[in-house]
Parts: sequence; structure tokens; C-alpha cells
Amino acid sequence: MFVLALIIILGVALVAGGLWFAANPGSLNAEWLGWQIETNMIFGLIGLIVFFVALWVVWQLVLTFATMLGLRGVKTRGNLVGAAKGMGEAYAALRVGRGGQARVEAHRARRAYRDPVKCPATLMEADGYAMSGEAEAARDLYKKLLDNHDTEGGAIRGLLELAVAEGNDAEIREYTERAFFKVDNPVWAARPALDEAFRSGRLEDVEKPLQVLEQSGQADADEMRRLRSDVFLKRAEAAKASGRKGDAVTLARQAVELVPESETAVDTLARMLAADGKARKAEQLVQDTWRKAPHALLARTWRDLAGGKDANALATRMQTLAALNPDHPESRLAAAEGAVEAKLWGQARTQLQPLITNQPCMRTCLLMARVEDGESGDGAKAQDWLRRAVAAADGLGGVETPAAPGTGIQANAA
Repeated sequence: MFVLALIIILGVALVAGGLWFAANPGSLNAEWLGWQIETNMIFGLIGLIVFFVALWVVWQLVLTFATMLGLRGVKTRGNLVGAAKGMGEAYAALRVGRGGQARVEAHRARRAYRDPVKCPATLMEADGYAMSGEAEAARDLYKKLLDNHDTEGGAIRGLLELAVAEGNDAEIREYTERAFFKVDNPVWAARPALDEAFRSGRLEDVEKPLQVLEQSGQADADEMRRLRSDVFLKRAEAAKASGRKGDAVTLARQAVELVPESETAVDTLARMLAADGKARKAEQLVQDTWRKAPHALLARTWRDLAGGKDANALATRMQTLAALNPDHPESRLAAAEGAVEAKLWGQARTQLQPLITNQPCMRTCLLMARVEDGESGDGAKAQDWLRRAVAAADGLGGVETPAAPGTGIQANAA
């Protein structure tokens, strides 16, 4: 309604002005370099308007040619100095984590450029948005910068970091693939690509990020062996799921050969060997690993390989395993748990005694609670150990060694 009223008012004003000029045409005389122009005021105004329109068209043509030559925007030395200062201050702000200030300074530098895609400060402005939590604004700028060869790599990295923060696997896959194709040795894309490939089960995509990590020196030899061992384990699980038992055993064995002390790899191979009727080889594998690197998961593997033994036989079996590395805390915990299951309270207490002198871990406290409750029925002491177990679990006690899933200790904790 307002717009309609404004149009009517302007129309009336134009008509009234036209009628007034028609009644009072006046005259306009101009002389310049021997040229003399005589006309009435109406034609003079029309000529003036035409002149300014022509001037504007010429100016637009000049700007168009300047843009084609890459000169548009930086019009004076002052523009250039201001842009450089803004970019410097934006970079400094990014270095100290002040995303908001970086965004403002980079935007000021960008004013010297007509096209933001051509301005190097735009990338810093997008980083500033991302750092200050304005993900959508950052994403919009990053996507614009994908069209500029000079800023494409930085834009891909920015979009990848946003995707990782949001847990968007589809975009992580898209931008890591683009990084490997467009950017030389993109180390920053390797780990997100590797993690996403493991999560999605696309094991055929892990080799490229592994190569990038290895060539860049961002992963040492030990880490590379662990990563490749994880790949073999994943492939072994996939082979087992598809019924290819022989391939599964071969792949699991390769994982163990890469990282012999890996409890996960040893557990996987041992269980596959046992399922294939090679229980003795499975037991030997667990024993060899226990001598070098005892772990709660291997204690569970050793226990499960025994099958349906009674509690006393199981306690003896756990003592056999513990004897291979008798002073290690995991050996004492494994032997103590077997003794508790068999109600051999004195034997369990003997194994746990060296572990309670300082700050015992949660598993030790839970086992001691069962010993106090089972040996003497002293509920007060058992409750005290349970409280200490809670404190240890909250980080107030000793360092906790993760228990294997399904152990008697965890069952009591629940």
C-alpha cells in the first residue's frame, strides 16, 4: 500500500513538474571553445541526464576491463596498505585464537577487492568465522573459495574441519577425497580419512592416508605398524563374517606379526585358531604374549579357551598363566580372580597384598571386597573396599587397568 501511494505521489509530481516546465520553458545558453548551444530548459535537463548516463556506462566498462586484468579494487596505494595491514592483523588474531577479531580485520582487508574470491584475506575471514563458532557463515565462504585455485586447498581443509567437528562422515569422505586429488601431500586430511574409513568399514580406502602419513613422517614406524595391524584385523573380521575362515586366520596372523604385543590381535587370532580346532596353538600364542605384555583381555582369552572347567581347575589354570610373569600386576589380578571364583580366599589375598599397599585400582578394590565378604563375612570391610573402588573409578585412586568384558569383577561392580 505504501509503495502504491509513493508511486502515485511521484507520478503526480512528475506531471506537475512537466506542466510547470511547459508553462515556463525558460532558456539555456552555453558557449565553449567556439561552440554555442541555445535550447530551452527541458531539453537542457534531458541532455544533462543523458550525459551522466553515458558517463556511468563508460565507468562500468572501465571497471569491467580492470576486473579482467585483475586490477579492480586495489585503486590506490592507501587501499593496498590498508588491505595488507588488515590481513596481517587477521593472521595475528588467528594465531592467538581470537576468531571474531580475525573475521573483522580480514573483512576490512577484503574491501579492497570487488570479488571476495580473489582476495587472500577471505580465507582468513572464513577461518575467523569457524573459530568463533559461526559454522554456516564459514561454510558459505569456504565454498566460494573452492573456485579459486590459490585458495582451494585452504577451503577444502576448512570444510573438512567443519565436517569432523560435526561428525558428518559423508562430508568427511567428500573433502578428504578431494584433498588427496587436489592438494600435494595433505597430511591434515590423512587421519580424518583413516578414521572415517575404519568407521564405515571401507578398508580399501585406508592405504592412501597411510601412505601420506608415512611419507610425511607424521607417524613413526611403531604407529604405522599399529595402524596396518588394525587394518589386517578389520579385514580378518570381514573374512570371518563372510565364512572365509582360512583367510581370516591368515589376516589375523599378519596383524600379530606386525604388532606381537597387541592384545586385541592376539585375542582375535587365538580365538580363530581355537575355533579351527587348534586350541594348543591358541594357548601357546597367549602364553608367549603374556610373558612379554600381560593384559586383562588376554586373561579373559586364556580363561575362555579352557571351556567349561570347574572353579578349582580354572584357578589352577589362571595360576599357570600368572606364573609366566609372576610379578606383573595383571598376573596377580588374573590369579586372584581365579582364586576368588574358587573361594580360595587366602590365595587371593596373597596375590592382592602387593597391590593394596599404595593406591589400588578399582579392580583390586572390588576383588578385596569379595575376599572380605567371602572369607570372614565382614560387611563393614567389604563396604569400605567398595567405597575405595568407587573413588578409584572416579580418578581418586590408582591408575585403572581396563578389565576384560564379562569378567567376574565387572559383574560385581554392576
